Amino acid sequence: MIWFFDRGRETTVCEVRRRQSQFEVAVRGPDGQETVHVAESPAALFAQLEAAPRRLFNEGWRARPVDLLVTGLAPARVPLRPEPEPHG
Repeated sequence: MIWFFDRGRETTVCEVRRRQSQFEVAVRGPDGQETVHVAESPAALFAQLEAAPRRLFNEGWRARPVDLLVTGLAPARVPLRPEPEPHG
């Protein structure tokens, strides 16, 4: 999972990564410097996921709203069952 935070023209990224049986919560600042916190349990992961955004908000960062156009993705219609192939 990845979240983007903006402050003026700067962007910070908060990312959750799986590492074997652990999780990493990585925060990469606009200068490219990354801070990684290792969470050894789901409870520790949730604690980090509460703490990291709180620190960013306190420093003036704001969560970027989800914008599908930025990623180049568009909502896709996912059929519940395969559609038959057209005959032709």
